[in-house]
Amino acid sequence: MYNNRLKQSSLVFYGMVSTIVGLGSSLGIFISTGSPDFTNFLDLSGSILLVLGWICQFLARKAIQKDEQLVKSMDRIR
Repeated sequence: MYNNRLKQSSLVFYGMVSTIVGLGSSLGIFISTGSPDFTNFLDLSGSILLVLGWICQFLARKAIQKDEQLVKSMDRIR
């Protein structure tokens, strides 16, 4: 998939959507189990990791799009 940037971008996009769904469900379960006090770090560690994962996926998609623009610009020069 190194040369197939369109497939990379779509795969990262679907990963971002699934991460948002996972974050929403984990926060929903966290809030519905009782009072949402943020004193226990272990309860929120999964949600924090999902947010960090989404940020990494966002940066990856941005870099893939930047690479695609670079390749298109190089094709115009040739």
